[in-house]
Amino acid sequence: GQHTCAIRPCAVYGIDPELKRSHGYGIIEELRKSKSYKRPGGGKFVHVEDVARATVAAIGNAEAAGKPYNLVDCYLRWADWAVMAADLMGVKCDIDLSSPSQSRNTFTKDAARSLGVNLDRGPEGVREHLKALLGRM
Repeated sequence: GQHTCAIRPCAVYGIDPELKRSHGYGIIEELRKSKSYKRPGGGKFVHVEDVARATVAAIGNAEAAGKPYNLVDCYLRWADWAVMAADLMGVKCDIDLSSPSQSRNTFTKDAARSLGVNLDRGPEGVREHLKALLGRM
């Protein structure tokens, strides 16, 4: 009689009360120190507020019972994060963009959207996050 579901967020970004734990913090620090950034690969990202909205929408929702919810908003390379951060900082940096720009696998957003979470922040959401993070750093 218990309604359960699986909420599976990928890499969650947002301002952490302990700033050093926020995605992007290390990238900004590296750009400030060396004016370069080289980290291969990337990942799938979702904003913490979207994770919270999906979680709240699933609580007590009989339609959510037994379903998995893969919370993925967008894929970005670490280099993409660095390019956005450098742009926001107004600095020219040497950033290695050699990693593939697309992930090997994808998830559909349909299940999360059925909970009313659009997962449509995309790269602009990450850019807004970096802007807010820079403001606090």
